Amino acid sequence: MRFRNSIGGTPASNRGAEVSEFANMANVIDGSTLRNLRLRAGRTQAEVAAAVGIPVTVLSAYERGRREPGVVIATRIVDALGFHLRFVREPDPALQAQRLADVLRLAEALPYTPRPLHRARR
Repeated sequence: MRFRNSIGGTPASNRGAEVSEFANMANVIDGSTLRNLRLRAGRTQAEVAAAVGIPVTVLSAYERGRREPGVVIATRIVDALGFHLRFVREPDPALQAQRLADVLRLAEALPYTPRPLHRARR
């Protein structure tokens, strides 16, 4: 089972963050994404660090990829920027292929009765 994170909305329209039960997942969000979100929100590192309660040097290290924030810190940073962090489950490709094969097999088993063609109006 694979997961991907998605960040949506704009700073003005999306407030809050939700974290699923996968709170022990590492590498939730990378530094370049944090930096891009901060720049999109128009905030400085000092403002974001103060809002989150971490030193500016730590936020800078996250953005440069020298450190990786955990789920809780990443969520707090994204929340402070006004974006929404959520985890979306990506279905297993093998399972999806099996389900598709089942549906196609059922469709082939349905009786087919062609409808008569309607005559064109004159």
